[in-house]
Amino acid sequence: MAAGVTVPLIWLSRHEGIDAIGPWDTGILQHMFNGTLWPHAIEFESTWSNSREIDEKYRDRVAVVVLPSRHHYDDTEWVTEQIAKLKGVLIILSSDEGHGFPWRGIRHENIKFWVQSPDPSNYSDARWAFMFGYGWRSEFPILAAQHARPSHDRKLDWFFSGQVTNDTRRRAMPGLRTARGITNGVLNETDGFAKGLSVFEYVDRLSQSWFVPCPGGPSDIDSFRLYEALECGCIPLVDFDMPDGSQRGYWEFVYGKNPLYKIQGWGGIGELINDAMSNRVEASARVSAWWQQTKRGIVKQLENDLQTLGVEIEPWAKTTVLITCSPIASHPSMEILMETLGSLPRRNMEIILALDGVRPEQQGMADNYYEFAHRVAQYCEHFLWPAIPFIAPVWLHQMRLTEMALNMATTPTVLFMEHDTPLLDDRFIDWDGIVELVENDHLDVIRFHHEELILPVHDYMMVDRETKTMLGVPIRRTRQWSQRPAVYNTDYFKRILFEYFTPGAKCFIEDRMHSFAQSKRGHRLAIYHPDDDRSGIRRSGHTDGRAGGPKYDDSQVF
Repeated sequence: MAAGVTVPLIWLSRHEGIDAIGPWDTGILQHMFNGTLWPHAIEFESTWSNSREIDEKYRDRVAVVVLPSRHHYDDTEWVTEQIAKLKGVLIILSSDEGHGFPWRGIRHENIKFWVQSPDPSNYSDARWAFMFGYGWRSEFPILAAQHARPSHDRKLDWFFSGQVTNDTRRRAMPGLRTARGITNGVLNETDGFAKGLSVFEYVDRLSQSWFVPCPGGPSDIDSFRLYEALECGCIPLVDFDMPDGSQRGYWEFVYGKNPLYKIQGWGGIGELINDAMSNRVEASARVSAWWQQTKRGIVKQLENDLQTLGVEIEPWAKTTVLITCSPIASHPSMEILMETLGSLPRRNMEIILALDGVRPEQQGMADNYYEFAHRVAQYCEHFLWPAIPFIAPVWLHQMRLTEMALNMATTPTVLFMEHDTPLLDDRFIDWDGIVELVENDHLDVIRFHHEELILPVHDYMMVDRETKTMLGVPIRRTRQWSQRPAVYNTDYFKRILFEYFTPGAKCFIEDRMHSFAQSKRGHRLAIYHPDDDRSGIRRSGHTDGRAGGPKYDDSQVF
């Protein structure tokens, strides 16, 4: 955030006894504002209490207003009068269980709408608004992390505990009761909201389960259970529509393309779960990766909308760490990856772990690899922060995997690393200077060398014959391309992957770029070269994940 700039956060409710903050459905918003859903540099000015009107001290400022919309059907003129005090407003309409909030009656010349659990029929002409689901109560992520379990401790095929007091739930119960006889599942039917297990036992059971049936409530296809299941690394099973056929297409309306399992009729749910158990580890990893990307996307949307409304926001990080992974013999062990992660600088950086699919020649490694992917997804969710996994939909190879994952990067620079190339003692790396050089377009790439000196055989590719300094950073410019760890200008990285590779390319980046870097202009490459350090210029290592395995050079497509 620019110095001295804050954004008012107003929890607005006109009615006594009706709170805008505190219900379960504001938990995900509270984490978003606090920066614990994903980091941001926005400072919110909030009393974290309910307001009955917008204070005059916020007049002519851009603010975020949270309104419990289901309690304000007759108050759109009042809301319009209140937000008229503001220069700009991001208004968040929290869950509207009646599906009839007259949002078109809210007017402002500089406004952004967010809608929680929107009914597609009521918001069919508001696709420009940002849609999101219920989420979980505010304390749930901590509980989920405390109960996190590895895959071999997930002893239950499925688990459901909840009230059976409406037609949607009643429709699901016969199939779930039958499923208990053919699967290893637990069904706990209750007669009211939150009247079942203690929260600790509930979270523990979720964390032991692979699948979680999530039939909707009395009027909503969405549910808190869905997000609780996602936070615990489970695979949710959700309704395709309501019993009366309404809310069809809800999941795509809110989330676009998504990996949720949509159920049309619960009668055969036991057979479905039995069939899906064979792919449970990979499916869980993919669903978890999607959920983590979704949470990050909510915060990115917040930043973008506030900027559009006129708020000047400084990025909280200038570098994204992009680490690529592919099947190796030591999987499902994370030891090699953990060494690389442990070598990262202690700085404000986003981390993207990009996991490739399994190539045809390595299908025998698939089970161990997706167990590794599952461990990575759970580690990112609960323990490595701020980090998200990206799991390729199919085998892409390094270049295409990098290209797809790179599209998620929003920082001006990227630290690219292969999963078995840890940095060596980052205390002796001038990170501020390197990032400044690359961010401000002085150089395109600064690489960390894996030898203690420039080998004589490579000397002909050096532009500089001795160490130079740029903005105080010791470097040697070069025409040598290597895929060893390096800081890239993000726009440059995206450009060369687009310009130098065909649409069908499946290859290593270095094997294509090494010749172009020597023969084509427009590549400002350098090696970080601190001559005054007794350990030499070596700043990256290699733990040899392939361990002598084949590289499949002959099958590369450029």
